[in-house]
Amino acid sequence: MRFLICNACIRSNRLCDECEKEASKNSISMEEVEHYRKIYKTLRGNAHLKDVEIKRVLSTDKIAIIVCRKQDVAKLIGKNGIIAKKLKKKMGKEIRIVSFEQDPFNFSKDVLHPSNILGVNVLYTSEGEIYKVKLPSAERYLMKVNPEFFKSAAMQILGKQIELEFE
Repeated sequence: MRFLICNACIRSNRLCDECEKEASKNSISMEEVEHYRKIYKTLRGNAHLKDVEIKRVLSTDKIAIIVCRKQDVAKLIGKNGIIAKKLKKKMGKEIRIVSFEQDPFNFSKDVLHPSNILGVNVLYTSEGEIYKVKLPSAERYLMKVNPEFFKSAAMQILGKQIELEFE
């Protein structure tokens, strides 16, 4: 498996100089590095996962979002969700495995699953584009992802401002 930091740093408790530069450049927290280590320890024996590239891991106390390449999503979920279940057990929280896409609609659909997205509107402002994801008002209480966490995760992963609106 490949992460944004080297495998030597994943195995040890310290980051080398190159990985510290990479971590500061990509805003990788030590909490995210710990998640990388948990994922590595959980999945290191699986030979079919050796070419999986994990881009980011963002989490709250209830949910973790694992961002990987599009072709790696199925491998990380596993047959009947067995690998995702291992990760859920090891991390102690719900897992969302999403592909790294620049499209706000697909990103929102993956992270907010099983919520029904009514649409995505683009608001053009002088500061840039703001994407507004429309959801039914009943979904507000059923979502596993906090709207503020979703907004910050979208900014860190996509570099785009995405807001949730409930109708």
